[in-house]
Amino acid sequence: MYRPEAASVSKATSSASGTSQSLGLDTTDSSFTQRAPISKIELVTLNPDILGAVLEFVAGEDDYMPTIAAITRTCKRMRLEGTKYLLSSTVPKLQLIEDICSFCHFMLAEPARLPLLKSLVLSCDSIEADDHVRLVCEMLRGLSNLHKLDIAFDTASSPSARSAIAAAIASLTSLRVLKLNEFGRLTTGYGPDYRARAGALSSDHVFETALRDARAPLLSLSIGLPSAVDELAAGVRYSRRRDPIFLCSHLRHTLEHLEVLGGFSLIVRPGRTYEYPHLKKLTLPIYSICIPYMRPFVIAAPHLRELQIGGTDNSHTRHRHNEDILRGKIINRTQTPQEWRTTNEHDREVSNRSWPMLDSFKGAIIGAYSTGLTCPVARVHLLSTGGRRRTELAMLSIVLSDWRPSFLRLATKTYRARGYIPLLPSTSSGWAEALETLELRLNVVEDRFNLEECFDHIKEMLSNLPVISLRLELRCVNNRTQDLEDRHPPLDPFEGEECEIPGSDEPDAVCYLRNELLHEDLPRRVRESMRPAPALRRMTLAWGRCWQMNPNRVICVDLDNLPHTWDRPGNRSDGWCKFDTDW
Repeated sequence: MYRPEAASVSKATSSASGTSQSLGLDTTDSSFTQRAPISKIELVTLNPDILGAVLEFVAGEDDYMPTIAAITRTCKRMRLEGTKYLLSSTVPKLQLIEDICSFCHFMLAEPARLPLLKSLVLSCDSIEADDHVRLVCEMLRGLSNLHKLDIAFDTASSPSARSAIAAAIASLTSLRVLKLNEFGRLTTGYGPDYRARAGALSSDHVFETALRDARAPLLSLSIGLPSAVDELAAGVRYSRRRDPIFLCSHLRHTLEHLEVLGGFSLIVRPGRTYEYPHLKKLTLPIYSICIPYMRPFVIAAPHLRELQIGGTDNSHTRHRHNEDILRGKIINRTQTPQEWRTTNEHDREVSNRSWPMLDSFKGAIIGAYSTGLTCPVARVHLLSTGGRRRTELAMLSIVLSDWRPSFLRLATKTYRARGYIPLLPSTSSGWAEALETLELRLNVVEDRFNLEECFDHIKEMLSNLPVISLRLELRCVNNRTQDLEDRHPPLDPFEGEECEIPGSDEPDAVCYLRNELLHEDLPRRVRESMRPAPALRRMTLAWGRCWQMNPNRVICVDLDNLPHTWDRPGNRSDGWCKFDTDW
């Protein structure tokens, strides 16, 4: 429940035992009763500034919301101040209908609370009844200062509910960040009974209503639609309902970041397009569900600076070690990376239009190759997703030769069945001439990782690179199940022994990589790796066992800054963060 109850606080008539219990004191302590007789205890009125300082102190903790919620139940003053703090941050996701209704009633009980809410995460799949829909819409329309909204619908939920809530979203004027998702499979009405269903579908346009009628000058927008199975089955080549450039056109004068998620397979509007003059960052779905057709976005976003292929959850498809990732039909599962690279190159030559340069690109090597982009890209963040190693290395060589980055981060997985050496292509093409910073992440799926071979390769590689800074990450993921991976077809059989999952019952569960690294003189390894690299001034080595949120250990040698050498346990600042991602 979100209704903070104010505890009644009496003054002279309040009992001492009740007061002490509310403060968490034990009235049976003899030393306490001797120091201050219960009959003479008086309540102290604290200055509001002191109360505010207490809240600010608590709000600085990692898990502060339960503590502040408890504070709000102590008195009327703290209820007001604590509620401000609770509503100024993102409210925990509301999904169950009981929680949604409770929160709406709480917000509407005192209209002064509505302007306090800045960020909201709401799942609408359980909102069906008309009175529930009205309640949610009334609450949404009253959020005059809501800055960020993350809202999700289910295609199986009531069309009238989706339509009403979408209209309420469109009415908000303070929104700057909107994430709008619809999950499931969308039955669009194409087929034998199309006419019979067309009327019902005409009122169910969540995205058209929420986006094209929007009153807020959105800066960041994330949209995700389900698969339109009927459109695809009917051979529909273009649909405005699946074209983000059209759907978001009403917002084109303010949008700076656009993220397209979900089952987009037809995302290009032929002919006339809209221009988004302020759009700086574009995030597209992974190549396995979306064609990387660049021309519409080059035209629509001429000032783009950042491109990402693959959503915020960083899920991806991993390919068999012998799979042909150049000519296999892995783009939208219907076309090949080579076909789409050729198409994008041809469009660029015919139209003579391209981005002059990009600040950054993030995505899989296959997605980067398929774009056909040849403009300089300053910061490049790539993920190896398997397939024939020689083919992937050739694709990487072409991409880096075109982009010539100054910063490169490359993440890969090492399997016993698939070598990872060499990590980078030959520098003979000159792709590394401007490279200053290199980050390598090895996600190890082996119970016998050859550390000697790894460091020998690192030393050889550094002797041919002009990098000033190197970060090497060794992360164990030696498990049969690899998180956030789709597999079409399944990977080769798992080889070797799995690591054990640590827990309260097994805090010292076996991790083969950890066991090997604990017996290594890692500072010496770092110093030896730096010797053959005359330009290298800083090298960081971080490693973490499997199922670990932070690295176990971080070692650094920095020749230009004090201290020149440090060795510490890992923490959140190291960016390990999510243990189930490879990036």
